[in-house]
Parts: sequence; C-alpha cells; structure tokens
Amino acid sequence: MYRWRCSDIYDVTSTLQNPGGVTSKHMPRLTNKRYVEMHHLLRKSWLQYRHPFTQLTPREQWDLHHFFIPAEQRTDAELIEHRAQIAAVDQSLPQRAGRAYRRFEVEQQIPRVPALQHTPHTKSDYAVVVRGLVWVQPNIELVARVLMEVTQKAMRMIM
Repeated sequence: MYRWRCSDIYDVTSTLQNPGGVTSKHMPRLTNKRYVEMHHLLRKSWLQYRHPFTQLTPREQWDLHHFFIPAEQRTDAELIEHRAQIAAVDQSLPQRAGRAYRRFEVEQQIPRVPALQHTPHTKSDYAVVVRGLVWVQPNIELVARVLMEVTQKAMRMIM
C-alpha cells in the first residue's frame, strides 16, 4: 500500500496548476486568506484534538503558536494584523511556522489506533514514549490545585 506524502500531493497539484511548466518544491506564497484558513484549522485541532501538536517538537509548536495563534479566538482582520506585526519582528518565523504546519498536516492525516485493553507486559516488550504539549498560557486553576495539594501535604507532615 502506498502512503501519500505532502510532497506527492504538492507535485500533483503543481502539475495540474502548471501542466507544461516546471514544478517547484517550494511552498506557494501564503495569502491572507490561506493564513486565516490555516489558523481556523489549527484552532479547531487545538480545541478538540491536540494529538497532532504532540508529534511536533516544542520549537515547532512554539512557532505555530506564535505565528498562527491557534489558542486565541480572533477576527480575520485581527489575524491579518497579527501576521504582519509578528512577521516584522521575526522575519524567519513565517518560514519556520510553514514548515511546522506541513509536519502538522502530515501528523493529522495519520490514523490513530485507539488504546486496547491493558495486557501485562515484560520490561522488554515495549518502550514508553513521552511527548510534550506546549501550553501558551499556564492553566491557573491547575497550578492553584497543585499548590493547594502541596500545602495540604506539608501541613499534614508538620502536624
């Protein structure tokens, strides 16, 4: 079974758009309309299903968050303004975020197998893989809950 790659799809699209011309491996220029569409896709994934984000490196996640701001709800005009401002501050961010977005798209297309019923394993049967998820803003409620638990445990030890 053949597994499609982003480059395969891009090659087909480029050939269809430019049948007699030379195809390019570079991403097409990002328009404001496409930027807003990408933001909405990332936002939907951020709110509903964050797994594709965890497959990216923390740096790639930060680049996506800084450029596309998927954790924030903004109007299209505000998104376009943010894009212009952030690109002026960090000129390589659009390119880095574009690369991270391509990886995000690939990870989003890979079907995930649901967890099966737990079966006992020996130490050599499996490896544990831990992946991080970057949070743009700290979860204040969670931090407060952890501080309360630590304080309660400390108080119990004192008494």
